[in-house]
Amino acid sequence: MASTNMSSPADVKAALKRDFPGWRFLRSDRGRWWALCGPLPPGRMNEVDTVVAETEEQLRVELAVLTGTVTS
Repeated sequence: MASTNMSSPADVKAALKRDFPGWRFLRSDRGRWWALCGPLPPGRMNEVDTVVAETEEQLRVELAVLTGTVTS
């Protein structure tokens, strides 16, 4: 999972979608990054379905931990 911090928001979103399938990504007008995975079915209602971070890099880290795709 390479950082794409020098890319356009559209390029970053495309890379995030590739690296974290099943999630949708938004960038707010204040520059915050959002990852959304839902709506979740009733059996998964207690799972995290929204992640918010100040930067794309922070979002990647949080999603990697959440999805179990942490690499060293």
